[in-house]
Amino acid sequence: MSVRSDIELLRQVPLFADVDPVQLQVLVFSSERVDVGPDDILFAAGSVVGAGHLVLKGQGAVLKPKVGEEGGEPEQVALVEAGAFLGELAMIANLPASVTVRANTQLKVLRIGHELFLRVCSEFPEVGAKVLQALTHRLDTSLEDLRQVQAHFDRARPLGGT
Repeated sequence: MSVRSDIELLRQVPLFADVDPVQLQVLVFSSERVDVGPDDILFAAGSVVGAGHLVLKGQGAVLKPKVGEEGGEPEQVALVEAGAFLGELAMIANLPASVTVRANTQLKVLRIGHELFLRVCSEFPEVGAKVLQALTHRLDTSLEDLRQVQAHFDRARPLGGT
């Protein structure tokens, strides 16, 4: 893929949708391209990945450890294909991964490292502001969804007939 097509793919990610294409070009051009073979792990739950990953080509499985089953088979919770962005919090805050991502096919990804992201944000503060704005919007939406779920629980009748 070309840098231009990688930029367009990154612009489709809500986190980067409002970022200036020139600034996205800096991110894309400076990022590492990684190939992952079928059945190989891109990153594992609990590991400090230190990067976000834009899937450029291929398909992968997002696996989450089953609650209460130490060492058991993880459960597949999603499939990812070109355009998926994985590890936002690892890229922004260097937090450990909460899921494992395994390649189902040959997977090509663009790896945007934490240090690179911070460097771009320091050189172009508007990038950080746009990303923060996108995260804030997602958080607001999630909180509203939780409020609606809470309202359903509040209206529900208790079990046991009282």
